[in-house]
Amino acid sequence: QRLEYWQMSYHRRHQTLQASRPSRPPAMSLLMFDRIIRCRRLEEIGFEFNRNTARWYAKYYELLQYRNDNGHVRVEEKENLSLFRWVCTQRRRRKGVHAAKLSDTQIK
Repeated sequence: QRLEYWQMSYHRRHQTLQASRPSRPPAMSLLMFDRIIRCRRLEEIGFEFNRNTARWYAKYYELLQYRNDNGHVRVEEKENLSLFRWVCTQRRRRKGVHAAKLSDTQIK
């Protein structure tokens, strides 16, 4: 839970940085510089600031692990309800039934 709180605080900082980027760079404070460096370091190790994207990849890797363990991706509801629902949602999104369609990157 601490990690989730920490991620949310950095997510907010990243959003603040993105929103506050002017067209021409003003003199940067040391605090702002430090935040930018921290965000870049997190991005370098694959930290995802977009929580929806992070959740999608977390489920994707869970599905990969399921496939490695079972040899298929036909997740049954009784085995793992959360993953079952995610897989169903992805299939609907692929067909275009769901409001948010899969991106080309997510399909590949």
